[in-house]
Amino acid sequence: MKYITAFIIKFVMITAVLWVVFSLFYGVNFGDVLLISIILTPIAFAADVFVMPKIGNVFAVIGDFALCFLAIWFIGASIFDGMFPLLTAAFLAALVISVGELIYHRYLRNKVYTNVDSSSNYGHTVNFQTEVSEELEPDIRKRKK
Repeated sequence: MKYITAFIIKFVMITAVLWVVFSLFYGVNFGDVLLISIILTPIAFAADVFVMPKIGNVFAVIGDFALCFLAIWFIGASIFDGMFPLLTAAFLAALVISVGELIYHRYLRNKVYTNVDSSSNYGHTVNFQTEVSEELEPDIRKRKK
């Protein structure tokens, strides 16, 4: 249930940001905004669930920015007919979504994930034990005496 709640929160956040940027600033209808949100949310949520616990919040936000920017730009290029500067709108939307992702990732770490900060999530160096002696080549003549 906690994953469904997290998914809905992410969907609402992305839809709200895209609605503000695209509908209010550029006059795009809500159906197109909803279509972009429906396509973008599962991809971004899967990245948050599988990647974010392994790489941390900062790199996950950077990855979310790149993912949102490219996805909005690509989907928008196939939906819109050059009515407005799509590159600028995609950058602005991805930037605002990334700011929201900072708060959203904190919610995920506190409410959704279990043992995300445990040491089993990170790579370990293997500690080998070595044997040390004083002599590299033993002198057999001294032992016979």
